[in-house]
Amino acid sequence: MLRRACELDPDDAESWANLANACLASRDLGGCRDAAARALLLNPDDPVAHNNMAVALRGLHDLDGSFRHARRAVELASEYAQAHVNLGAAHQSIGAAAEARACFAEAMRLDPAESQKSEAYLFSLHYDESVAPEMVLQAHRDWGAARPAPPRPPMRQEPATFGFVSGDFRQHPVGRFVLPFLEVFAREHRVVLYANNSKDDSVTEQFRALPVEWRPVTGLDAAEAADLVRRDGVDVLFDLSGHTAGNRLDVFAQQPAPMQVTWLGYSATTGLPAMDWFLGDRMVFSDSAEDYATERLARLATAFLVDAPREVPADHRVRDKVRIGVTNNPAKLSDSFLCAVAQVLRRAPGSEVVFKYGSADCEAVKSRIWSALQAHGVDPGRIEVVGALPHDAHVDFLSQLDFCLDSFPYNGATTTMDALQAGTPVLTRFGATYVSRMTGSLLHHLGMPDWAVESTEQFVDRAVSLCANAGELATARTQLREKLPHSSLLDAEKFSQAFHATVMDMWVATRT
Repeated sequence: MLRRACELDPDDAESWANLANACLASRDLGGCRDAAARALLLNPDDPVAHNNMAVALRGLHDLDGSFRHARRAVELASEYAQAHVNLGAAHQSIGAAAEARACFAEAMRLDPAESQKSEAYLFSLHYDESVAPEMVLQAHRDWGAARPAPPRPPMRQEPATFGFVSGDFRQHPVGRFVLPFLEVFAREHRVVLYANNSKDDSVTEQFRALPVEWRPVTGLDAAEAADLVRRDGVDVLFDLSGHTAGNRLDVFAQQPAPMQVTWLGYSATTGLPAMDWFLGDRMVFSDSAEDYATERLARLATAFLVDAPREVPADHRVRDKVRIGVTNNPAKLSDSFLCAVAQVLRRAPGSEVVFKYGSADCEAVKSRIWSALQAHGVDPGRIEVVGALPHDAHVDFLSQLDFCLDSFPYNGATTTMDALQAGTPVLTRFGATYVSRMTGSLLHHLGMPDWAVESTEQFVDRAVSLCANAGELATARTQLREKLPHSSLLDAEKFSQAFHATVMDMWVATRT
């Protein structure tokens, strides 16, 4: 209808701005960009059109353009809360964590009743290394305090129906890691998927082809969606989003299922009183992990996720220098981490580092990386920045790296699995909380625990040692290729069994 309106009156800026809104809501980022560009051509001072353009360009990995339009939206309408959210998201995308947090805080001040803005603030805390875990917990606890849990529904002797709620039953890290698990789990259990997808794709079709019951909940309010869960007789309801985009914590707040569990989609507590359990594994949850969650913690015997096997490329690296990769989201590249990378390069003169991510080649990201490393005396000729690549080229690129350095305090998970599946080992530094223990967990369950160290000093020393010891590096790459195909990281059957056993233990503990 909006496209027709634009055809009938192509000079109506408002119609083009509304079309941009609709495209954004359906994840048509290219359509949003084009419609917003037309709206701005007709009305250059429309803050909403600038805001939509900022979101679209960020999703298309044009962070420089995203910054420009987000700033302009704030300049034009300083009381426009959503503009501050998107300016914060632009800051977060390049790793400017403190600036991002300030923008999200201002959005909350302007619109304190809107949950999305407070959740953007909560998510931003994980990227800011200056924020203590106790502060992260308290912020989530404060968010949950406004959403007290209603009475728990009655519980059966044993759970029979398992529900999973997500906006990411699609091409997304959550979709990637949940699909191989459900291909096994749904064969033996009644599974209902509550899809809050804003747009479906080929991965969505793979989910729908499973022996599951499919329930779209996009557009349903919390009461309607909770009613649907109750009518389905769900015993255990799993949240796969936490405070990320597309979540339905508003449904969980109504306690429609007797036991509710958050898993995989968010690397921290939800703070929601109605969320009973936080599911992870024995490595992502440290001995002190109970101090940082409002939920009870449940530990899988396997890693916290499972992936589908992929063909590992042949190891045919030929070069004079050690090529170190950093493939994490630039949002996770803390000042401390970049300082550690600089120390490695200074102490290992025969090495070079390449930063690879979809948005890494934007000027704002490159400027931050180069400035941080050059401030520590690193020759810019030893720093390479690579942006988005087609899938096959991306896998080949990863396989050509000697090893990767994992960001801290916010680790990778998807990027770690990508590197491991390409045959490239990853060095990580453990922290105290889930966000800083994900790669360590994957390495532990792979059988390469010595690639996870306890301090930044050990992190730098180990990386320097690897650069100087070609034999150790070659042995590690060979071991990775031998161990990965037989590890629990790629064993959906084993993961499904461990998942079911842990959930049954949780059920008994909840009933008693």
